[in-house]
Amino acid sequence: MNYPLRVISLFLLSCLVHSKDVPSLQVDVTREMNCAETRKAGEGDKVTVHYGGFLRDGTKFDSSFDRSKPFTFPLGKGKVIPGWDSGLIGVCPGEERHLVVPSHLAYGDRGAGDVIPPGATLLFDIVVVKIEQVPTQKEIQEEQNRIQQQQEEEEEKRRAEEEAQKLKEQQQVADYDYYEDSSDPCGGGQLQQEVIYIPRNCQKKSRSGDKLSMHYTGKLYDTGVKFDSSRDRNKAFDFTLGIGQVIAGWDEGVKDMCVGEKRTLVVPPGMAYGERGVGNVIPECATLIFEVELVDIKN
Repeated sequence: MNYPLRVISLFLLSCLVHSKDVPSLQVDVTREMNCAETRKAGEGDKVTVHYGGFLRDGTKFDSSFDRSKPFTFPLGKGKVIPGWDSGLIGVCPGEERHLVVPSHLAYGDRGAGDVIPPGATLLFDIVVVKIEQVPTQKEIQEEQNRIQQQQEEEEEKRRAEEEAQKLKEQQQVADYDYYEDSSDPCGGGQLQQEVIYIPRNCQKKSRSGDKLSMHYTGKLYDTGVKFDSSRDRNKAFDFTLGIGQVIAGWDEGVKDMCVGEKRTLVVPPGMAYGERGVGNVIPECATLIFEVELVDIKN
């Protein structure tokens, strides 16, 4: 009844005995160098080393020192013996290690020509000259995404600056003067409109009394600072046109718009919030810029 169990036990015992007979890689740090984790050698990094290789009896079979030329290889990619790929993980530049590499992590039972006999354990004295970190595919993609996002943000900023400059020049050309008027402490001014986009198929235009759904972004004319935007909330703003639910600059500036049309409005303070402003958001006598888009006419 117990025979199969005894056979299994003997088999497992033989495996344990056999595993103990397999020598492991020995790594001794003979010169320690402290470096940041980001500078330590990892899989895929290009590592440049000087080395001397010896047999157990002290016979030297190879040395980069003798050639006065260090050796460079990609770590962990199978371009060197497994003992090196494992034994040099985590090294710092300038670090020195002594490796005792058993044959199964070196050249095994085949050896290497007349230089390294079959089954030979090898000793290496290694000096790390340089480490070149090679970014992973994920890191490369993340960097590309970062650069693309930065370029898009810079392009958006450039366009906004060009648009603000264009509006300012148009205002100057149109002699958009402020004048002193006792009825308007902010100096007057006129509403300016610029059509940015208009769809080809325009079946209906906005009229007084229409209930409109608008997207908008509001900025201060003098500084270009954004003070409000329906797009930031991902929700269009609904109001009835021409009955004073919005500032006068809107009641005038969004008349005769097609659904899908986009305009830029330059609203003088007398048609916006005048000398009172709005809290800490819109200063007194502020000229405002609105980028508006008519989303829908809900009649």
